[in-house]
Formats: sequence, C-alpha cells, structure tokens
Amino acid sequence: SINQAVDRNTRHMLMARGRNAGNIFDVLAMSYEAVCFPGRFAASKEIWGDMINQVNSRSLVFNVLLVFPIFLCMGKLPLLMAFSLSNEVSPRGIRRLGPLGLLREFDEEIIALSSTLIALLCMMYDGTGDGTRWARMRMPGTNKSYPFMRDCTAFFVFLGYYSFVEYMDFWPGIALLLCTLSFTVSFSSCVATILEKVNGSEEGTLKKCKMWPIIVFALRYSFLIHLCPKAQALKGVIFL
Repeated sequence: SINQAVDRNTRHMLMARGRNAGNIFDVLAMSYEAVCFPGRFAASKEIWGDMINQVNSRSLVFNVLLVFPIFLCMGKLPLLMAFSLSNEVSPRGIRRLGPLGLLREFDEEIIALSSTLIALLCMMYDGTGDGTRWARMRMPGTNKSYPFMRDCTAFFVFLGYYSFVEYMDFWPGIALLLCTLSFTVSFSSCVATILEKVNGSEEGTLKKCKMWPIIVFALRYSFLIHLCPKAQALKGVIFL
C-alpha cells in the first residue's frame, strides 16, 4: 500500500508539472472536469497544480476561456468562405472576379478574420505575462504611460464580432452572438466560482482578468449597434 501511495503521488506530481495555464487543451480539460465532476475535481485538485493555486495562473486560465469563443467563431469563417466559393462561384467566375472582386465578395469575412488576427497580435505583443494587467507604454513627450494594447485589442475584438454578425445576416448573427455571450460570460463565471470554492481563494478573480473588460465591451456594443439605429447606439455608447 505504501508503494501504491508513492506511485499515486508521483503520478500526481508529474501531471501537475505538465499542466500549463496557457494551453487551451489543459484549460478545457480542467473546465470540463470542474463543471461536470466538481466532487471529483475537488478531491483531486492537486493534479492541476499551479493552474488553480496561483492567482496569476488562474487569471491566465480565465483569459483563455474568455477569448476561446471568438477564435472558435472566427475559425469557421474560412470553411464558410470555401463552401460559398465552391457552391456559388465557378472557377471561371473566380478568374473573372480577380483579387479585387474576391475582396469585395468576402469583405465582411476578411474584416472579421483580419480584426481577430490583429487582436491576437496585440495580445501577444503585450507580453507582460501577467493575467491581470496590460503593459503601459510611455506617451511621447510626457512622463505618462497608457495601456495602448488594451484599447487596440478591445477595438479589434469588437470589430471582429460586428463583422461576424454582418456576415451571418441579422437574426442568425444575433443568435450566434447571444450564444457566444452566454458561453463566454456564463461558462467562465461558472468555472471561476467552482475554482474559488474548491481552492478557497478570493472571489472576483474573473473580473480582475485583463480580458474581461475587453470581451464584455466587444459583446455589449456589437450587440447594441446591431439592435439599435446607429445614432441611438452612439448615444448609448457615450452614456452607458
């Protein structure tokens, strides 16, 4: 029995060392375990190591959960574009359209994909390694600094969501946006609550993550601008 206990502890240690808060597969595996089997997850929480024990690692986990839905949505666009080309445009028609014609044909899809890619580059360029704050850049000619990458990421995530709804048409796009909103906010909040209860950590870690205001901003205002007239939506952006 002593040998079995040693072997079990050794396996747990090796598994904990192999877990990475920035790895989407590890994050999804942990989220599945926490949501579907919370009792088993609480009993074997040592397996997940620093992913749930350290504040910064938990913040990285929540950041991954927050940005995963938008990349899942945008990842479908190349397939949809390929199906559209194969079904609606013949090879001769593609040659006749040319590069500029194809850009005009798929302008919304290209804007959505490009915006998501630029947002990803902004997140990578930030490079603080901190899951709760953005790097602050010094403003030229002053002693003040500002998190420019945060605002750039927020704008391009918003533009990606907005263009995605435009491509999907109004009601299908709104329905997908609501599903994305539900999955992003509700599922991440559920995982965060379970981790806080299991680990006995402070509450509200999710809303302290640096991607929380970005995603909430993008979902809120892309939804608002599609449901309301542009002038009324602009007033809402200013006053909300």
